[in-house]
Amino acid sequence: MDTAAYDGKIRHLLDDDLVYKPVSYNPTARVTRRIRAVIRDCREIFEEDVFNRLYKPKIVLPPKLYGLPKVHKTNVPLRPIVSQISSPTYDLAKHVGSVLQPLVGGTSSFVKDSRHFIDILKEVTLEPDEIMVSFDVESLFTNVPVKECLEVVRRKLSDSGMSETIMVLLRNCLEGSYFLRNVSTGNIRDDKTTTTVVNLSSATLDDATVSVLGKGLNFAITPKRIPYETVICGVEEAITRNKVPSCDAEALRQDVAVILRRAKLPKSNTTTEERIALRNLKNNEDILVLKADKGNATVVMDTAAYDGKIRHLLDDDLVYKPVSYNPTARVTRRIRAVIRDCREIFEEDVFNRLYKPKIVLPPKLYGLPKVHKTNVPLRPIVSQISSPTYDLAKHVGSVLQPLVGGTSSFVKDSRHFIDILKEVTLEPDEIMVSFDVESLFTNVPVKECLEVVRRKLSDSGMSETIMVLLRNCLEGSYFLYRGKHYLQIDGVAMGSPVAPVLANIWMEHIEASVDLQPWAVKLWKRYVDDVFCIMKGGKQEVEQLLQYLNSIHPRTKFTYELESQRSLPFLDVKVIGRMDGTLTHTVYRKPTHTDRYLNALSHHHPRHLQSVVSSLVNRAYDLCDPEYLKDELSHIQEVLRRNG
Repeated sequence: MDTAAYDGKIRHLLDDDLVYKPVSYNPTARVTRRIRAVIRDCREIFEEDVFNRLYKPKIVLPPKLYGLPKVHKTNVPLRPIVSQISSPTYDLAKHVGSVLQPLVGGTSSFVKDSRHFIDILKEVTLEPDEIMVSFDVESLFTNVPVKECLEVVRRKLSDSGMSETIMVLLRNCLEGSYFLRNVSTGNIRDDKTTTTVVNLSSATLDDATVSVLGKGLNFAITPKRIPYETVICGVEEAITRNKVPSCDAEALRQDVAVILRRAKLPKSNTTTEERIALRNLKNNEDILVLKADKGNATVVMDTAAYDGKIRHLLDDDLVYKPVSYNPTARVTRRIRAVIRDCREIFEEDVFNRLYKPKIVLPPKLYGLPKVHKTNVPLRPIVSQISSPTYDLAKHVGSVLQPLVGGTSSFVKDSRHFIDILKEVTLEPDEIMVSFDVESLFTNVPVKECLEVVRRKLSDSGMSETIMVLLRNCLEGSYFLYRGKHYLQIDGVAMGSPVAPVLANIWMEHIEASVDLQPWAVKLWKRYVDDVFCIMKGGKQEVEQLLQYLNSIHPRTKFTYELESQRSLPFLDVKVIGRMDGTLTHTVYRKPTHTDRYLNALSHHHPRHLQSVVSSLVNRAYDLCDPEYLKDELSHIQEVLRRNG
């Protein structure tokens, strides 16, 4: 069959919006976690070997849709089939099917198979005034009303005395059913899309392309030749920068020379097909390969679509303004003049490092695709590395850092948050809720924030000359996109080294204006723009508090997320309320998380590769209560195996 004709028939089936709904995300990871959690929670109804088989971590794939042509019917329609093999629910659904099988066949009309039907016919006669007729239900499988059918199953289980826990398993096998199909446009991912490679482009990706992109954008390919010149230049730079004495420098050169003479090329960590695929991607100007905003997925997007989304952001004339000149030279001169004029506040080595002439480049704007959101918007990032203000902004950020963290709501990191939870209980009439500030960095009002910083510097007795440096880091912010320069009129660019500390200072200023007493808030803890809150009441009280928070400043707007089944994620911690009111916790991964880390075959130093293992294991011990630690370590083991 022609591919176009087949695709048209599949699309015709999927146009039934009462049955199918396209989504812009891959549900595989979240479904896998849900199914494993359900199996663990229902462990008592399984025999030991069945539980071990179902709960054992395994490689899962999204279900895939295909169609079988009905050649005996007019226009040759397709019978839609969803292949569930290796899907997150396949093994559990197979087990549940075998458990429910005894509930079938108790009616007088039941026919087991053809042989059973033959036995029935032996006792039947056909009278002259009688006629034979067969009835067939149209598309029975896709037309079974799930909710009504589940109620029928529940009654049958109850009548037969079987455990109704089976219903929990069955619901989780059926609810949220999804599949993957091959498309070339839109937000539904194509047949070469995995949890780590998201193809939003009009191009079809072959296996080699998906394989090499699936290794991650931080995957280092083994060199084709030993980089003698790079190593020697690096050694000489280190000798000069560290003022190594001449005798020691000569000994170091001799040692490096011996190592280079003995060096051998490592074995290639990519196939010929993968290297060709990379070359083709590099030469294809119609598509871009990007890192996803969250989850560490690799996104392939049409250049035209990406450009359209960036230009949509730049159309906001309250934030961005196009200019016809390159501000780099004038900003560089201004920054050097400011550093020179404020020399007295710098230590000698800091001044020399900041004032030393260096090659500067204009900041560059790029976007990270938010693949978990409708229409895949971009998060704008301005890369400030090597820009005129980068080194100074980095220094100013370190000077201002002590001004942050003096409030009772401050959360340093996930481990600090875990320590806070040890002293907290959750009453039956209380609810957990998290608040999040929308696009905080770009919505920090620079002038107001500078005034807040000035007051903090004054209160802490620090030199207000820092304000001169800070203003020069922020005012006249600009960037380059597609050969055109833009000024950022307001807000702090994500990518500026001083942005995180300013965002924190602004949020502390906002919190100082908040009166939480009317809402009976027991706990209010904040990490930058994320707030974890425990308060009395329900959704109505939360929305009243939200309305109050959003009235404090027109540029600072909050959203919220309520607890679900007595659990709520915050940072990378999943907080769970126990029956006795105490709080337990484990590692939380967002639905967009790909579990992709530095691949073991990457041409990195062994210490870098080992740090992947140690950081994941250390996080598990730090963030998991003992009851969740074993599952987390098993998950890490499976993740590391998938990463080579």
